[in-house]
Amino acid sequence: MQGTTQSGVFAKLALAAAARPGITVLVYVLLAALGLVLSLSRLDIDTDPGRMISTDLPFRQHFAELNRTFPQFDNLFIVVIDDADSETARAAAKSIASAFAGRPELFTSVLAPGTDVFFDTSGVLYLDRGQIADLVARLK
Repeated sequence: MQGTTQSGVFAKLALAAAARPGITVLVYVLLAALGLVLSLSRLDIDTDPGRMISTDLPFRQHFAELNRTFPQFDNLFIVVIDDADSETARAAAKSIASAFAGRPELFTSVLAPGTDVFFDTSGVLYLDRGQIADLVARLK
């Protein structure tokens, strides 16, 4: 019996829509516009993958504690430069660091390990023993 009541309602709705097609189209256009306005004002897309995983999980709590303890490691942007020639890699790193440092509105601090004066004067300390032996042999 309930099936006939529902089909009767839908039949009446279909007959009303067929009797006044202009009003039906107008109602659907208004409903679509209302849906568009509501979706633009209420829906939001969050692409932060960190918000996709529950903060109640132990590893997320440990990660939050790590960020509180070491805030300098939060929100990092890391560039890795790999080149067969170390001098070319250092020059590229210096160039990129200089470009980033020139954009303080985007980067609050820039650190380029291995490009400062210390490595110019003491970089030999980071060589393997075999490399140091080769270097000493060439200097003799």
